Parts: sequence; structure tokens; C-alpha cells
Amino acid sequence: MEFRVSPYRKDTAKFCSHSCRAKHYFTGSRNPLWNGGVTDEHSRVRRLDAYREWRAAVYRRDKWTCRTCGYKGRAIVAHHIKRFADHPALRFALSNGITLCRTCHAHIENPQRLIRQTPEKVKIESEPHGDMGRAAEMTAPLG
Repeated sequence: MEFRVSPYRKDTAKFCSHSCRAKHYFTGSRNPLWNGGVTDEHSRVRRLDAYREWRAAVYRRDKWTCRTCGYKGRAIVAHHIKRFADHPALRFALSNGITLCRTCHAHIENPQRLIRQTPEKVKIESEPHGDMGRAAEMTAPLG
């Protein structure tokens, strides 16, 4: 193998750069995080076009607006009302989706810790945000 390296490394270098070394040592089964070539179903499904289309349809139906607090902006999430992992048949059902802002979504996922994420910073809030009890019940499109 012939490659160009700095003169001071010419006798010891095995790779032309750190990125080439990383490509060799940290791909596939050589990666310390290797798990036998198994991609968990959760990650695999969320990369499908059908999932992206479902998410876009939920956003369109809800007019890109959080259904609990009315936030409208880029920091929104398409949330599965019935859990993604527990109800595979409903993963792409429009009626099982609801648009939430990141704050409301964080509160639903972990009510003890409410996180408000903005492009500028991440802020922990102590006050409740919106009407969280209604989030799971709201499946009808906005009027």
C-alpha cells in the first residue's frame, strides 16, 4: 500500500490519516460497539419512507402545530399515541399520531423532567406546559 504522509511519520505510519485509520479499525465487527450486525427494529423502521410519510402526514393534518399548547415552529415531534414498540400494526396509522412540541413530548415521555429545547439553548422548566392530560386523547384533525 502506498500513500503520502508527513516526512516525520514516513517510517512509522500505517495509514495516511486518522480518518483512514478510523475507517479501518472502527467499521463492522472491529467496532467496539459491534452487536453482531443487528440493527434494532426501532431504528430500522424509523428510516423507512413509510415512516417519513406518516410523520409528514401527521404534521400536515395538525398544521405543524402542537396539539396541547399551540406552539408552531420547527421544534415539533410526531408522537405515537399508542406506543410504537407495543403496537406495530398502528405504527403508520394516521389516527395514532399527534403533533407535539418538544416540551410537551418530553413531558409525556418523562413527566418528572420537563425540557424546553430551542435552537439557542436547552432549558429545564419547572412549570407544567400546556394541557398534558389531553395529548393522548386528541386524535381528530384541527378544524
